[in-house]
Amino acid sequence: MNKERQLRHLEFLSRENLKRHHHFDEEMYQYELLKIGDPKAIKESVKMLSSNLPGHISDDPVRNFKYLFVASITIATRAAISGGMDEETAYNISDMFILQMDNLTTVEQIKDLHKEMFTYFVQEMNKLQ
Repeated sequence: MNKERQLRHLEFLSRENLKRHHHFDEEMYQYELLKIGDPKAIKESVKMLSSNLPGHISDDPVRNFKYLFVASITIATRAAISGGMDEETAYNISDMFILQMDNLTTVEQIKDLHKEMFTYFVQEMNKLQ
């Protein structure tokens, strides 16, 4: 199946199952809060990851949340750098959490680590203010 047909098929399944992704602004809000060190970022990140719209990129639930974790920490890292964090520090934080995540075996463990990751970034951004 070519890529265009695959995309149309996924769009069809989403419509049929009444599923959608988060709106861009909804998703980016948590990272804007993280960027300024606002603790509300933590609550927003938990809300977004726990919603019924986090994204479906693997049929294996653990693998799905691992992919979502990597996507999230990638954006969080860029938001922290944009907010003034030293690049190498931000990338090292990202690597540290991804290495931890790689050994997890349950969705709940991944969600807990995601919250810990957001908390860590927010605390570090607060130190920069």
